[in-house]
Amino acid sequence: MMSSLGFSIGPSLAKHAYESGANPLGVMTARFTIASLIMLVFRQIRLRDEPFPKIK
Repeated sequence: MMSSLGFSIGPSLAKHAYESGANPLGVMTARFTIASLIMLVFRQIRLRDEPFPKIK
């Protein structure tokens, strides 16, 4: 559901951002930052006491 919402809203928001003077790097940085924050919040809700995996 969230993926469908993202795919439907993404092009419209990008078009408005480009019309306002944003460049592709800025748009992609904002999109990935927002997506990362949403995924971290979702992980915290679903796996409250589970630690993050350790990098070997």
